[in-house]
Amino acid sequence: KLSAAFSLLGIRATERTFVTWNTLFLLPRSPFGLNTNSFEMHGRQSSIQAAFSGPEVAGFTPGAVAKLYLISGSLTSDSYGILPVVAFADLKNDRWRLSAGLQPDLFAPRDPNVIPVSLLGGSGNPGTFRGQLRLEHFINPSDAFQTTLQVALGDPTTTVLIDNSRRSTEGNGWPNVEARVLFGLGENAERIGGRKERTAELGVGGVIGQLRNTRLVFDLEELNDPSPPRRPAQVWGVSVDGKWNLTERLGVAGECYTGQALGSYAANIFQTFNPVTYAPVRGSGGWGEVFVYLNNQLHIHTGYGVEVPVRADLGPTGIARNETFFTTLFWNATQAIQVSFEVDYRRTDFVGLAANNGLVFMSQLLWRF
Repeated sequence: KLSAAFSLLGIRATERTFVTWNTLFLLPRSPFGLNTNSFEMHGRQSSIQAAFSGPEVAGFTPGAVAKLYLISGSLTSDSYGILPVVAFADLKNDRWRLSAGLQPDLFAPRDPNVIPVSLLGGSGNPGTFRGQLRLEHFINPSDAFQTTLQVALGDPTTTVLIDNSRRSTEGNGWPNVEARVLFGLGENAERIGGRKERTAELGVGGVIGQLRNTRLVFDLEELNDPSPPRRPAQVWGVSVDGKWNLTERLGVAGECYTGQALGSYAANIFQTFNPVTYAPVRGSGGWGEVFVYLNNQLHIHTGYGVEVPVRADLGPTGIARNETFFTTLFWNATQAIQVSFEVDYRRTDFVGLAANNGLVFMSQLLWRF
């Protein structure tokens, strides 16, 4: 099955954002008092998706999924190209699922309902995608209760977030290990808005791994650099996420985490190492939202996300806090056409630079087939 979505997204910000087409955080306020408002209109969130399903083999159904955005290389690139976000194959039945390929992170996988593909990355919502081998087991004692056990081996780094330092951050010779348990309460039921969901879900996950940060040497003078030539770091994180459909129309969802050296997971405002000591950055964050489905076509989501690294772990140009208040309106005019609007109030605090706050207005026209 082939499907696609063509997007036209307009973004107007009262202060300069990073990046202008895919807001992650605000840049410092101009020291000269200059106006830094911005406007962007683009189609980079257009996507193509292919899903395959084969005949049953020994009680398992094989399948594969691929999805590509019109983004060049990373979530901070300002040009058009091709960015695969998933490309994996799996074998599954009612009790087991084995998948391999490019997949979303198993750590902190729940996402808020916002317009940008960054999904509050750097502002309370960790998660990117990486090469991964995953095993899942489904336990269903009744239709009204399910436990899902998940474990995965994954690439220690992700290529969608670019490291622009004069050092190389890489794995330390071992895969990251991610695990999660998800509890589902209530029967899977059709709900307003075309959703099929349980009454409530609660997930607890974690990740452990290792990274190393190595100095890059481009000339003989850099051999005399007093900074440590290599600094390993233990990666770890714990997350809790959940969703509760209070009524057929009203519900709440959210996620929180804590950990260190999680920049590769879009956590701690993308900061993994201190740029001076190269020690790992610790921090915590999370997001929460309230949603209302007014009818099958119209739904509203409003919430808040924040990330707060440990200030003592940051360098002089570090980002100490990043937060977002958001309200998003989605209108599914037809099965093929969706119109959405979002207003964000954002604030970003820095260790040694001027803090900034501002409003970001977004509107998107999405045509799906």
